[in-house]
Amino acid sequence: MNVILCGLEKEIKLVEKSLKKEHKIIKYIEIEEEHYDKLTQLKKFSCDYFILAVGNRRESEKIIQFLLTNTAISEDRIIDFFEAYTGEKVDNIMQVSKGIAYDGIILGLSHAAYGIRSEYLDGKWCNLSNGSQDLYYDLQVLKKCINNYKDNISKLKFALLEMYDYVNFNWDTSVSRMAVYYYAHGGCMEDLHRFPINCNFNGNIDKELTLAGYYSSLRAKKYKKVRGFLFDNGKAFKALNVYQKHVDFLWYSDVPLKKVYSSCIDEDACDKTFFNSHIFNVRHEDVVDENYKNLLEILKILKEINPDIKIILLLMPRYYTMEKLENISPNIVSFKEEFEKMISLAKQKYEFEYCNFKNHMEISYDNKLYYDVCHLNYSGAVKFTQMLNSYLKKCK
Repeated sequence: MNVILCGLEKEIKLVEKSLKKEHKIIKYIEIEEEHYDKLTQLKKFSCDYFILAVGNRRESEKIIQFLLTNTAISEDRIIDFFEAYTGEKVDNIMQVSKGIAYDGIILGLSHAAYGIRSEYLDGKWCNLSNGSQDLYYDLQVLKKCINNYKDNISKLKFALLEMYDYVNFNWDTSVSRMAVYYYAHGGCMEDLHRFPINCNFNGNIDKELTLAGYYSSLRAKKYKKVRGFLFDNGKAFKALNVYQKHVDFLWYSDVPLKKVYSSCIDEDACDKTFFNSHIFNVRHEDVVDENYKNLLEILKILKEINPDIKIILLLMPRYYTMEKLENISPNIVSFKEEFEKMISLAKQKYEFEYCNFKNHMEISYDNKLYYDVCHLNYSGAVKFTQMLNSYLKKCK
């Protein structure tokens, strides 16, 4: 097939590396934001596919509209590369791990996504935690694994469930300000939960993603057939991982690249506004009740996979200044009591370990181990994971 590549220089090179060898690139067009004059020359060329490489949905949609209005290229011949390779994290990871039977699985939020390096755990592990992923979406990820990737998790021996903080049962991603961020960064979109009533947004997730410049994993499904035809998926996955520059984007790797979070915080670093957020100050009984049921369902499914599976619920180490601040937070005592009560009740139904590393002496007091006051950097993640691995050995 004859193809034309259009976009920014770096992104064009990424697409070029991903294209199957049997396809011929007949023209390259580099464009600048809002300057589409070069696209009018396409009237002189005929191609089978026009591949767009921009990396920003707002910009790419403007270009697509320009093409449809000013050229003879039909919409079904326009391929937005970045939209085509936008997917939920669980799908992305499992697509590149076919044939792997994992020994362990990790669920949770960003603290585990960046703070647990699966390559430092004994055996084969899959880190499916994600930024702002609450218990409801932990459950959805696990269900997707059962329904679509059963062979990958049929031999699980371990499961780590990162529980964020004492307010975890009070956390509902879908009605929070972090909802669009979560869906845009590999979160589960097939079930939007309570997002339609999220007062922070207009209720239309596709419009919100477009407004923020993000692609949608739901829209990406339309490219499934042509993606396999035009691109070498293995090369594309690898190229996307190399392209990744920000800690937010995990693409097709279950852990972020070392270089994106190797910096550290100052010794006196502290976020004094952190505990002012809604989740620490207003208890929502319906959310708490639902999340307790979500936890029980997660435990039930894991035990069905393997009755002897070792399950560890854990709280990650946070920088000591934040622990001091939390200790004087007005509602934390009641949230902590409720959290620990629910953990205790769950332990009466299912066997698991509860590990609280929130104020760990070896880690929490070393600023060189933190990317920010709540997240470990690469060095911190390695140190914590090695410590965690030693603990897991004792659980065998």
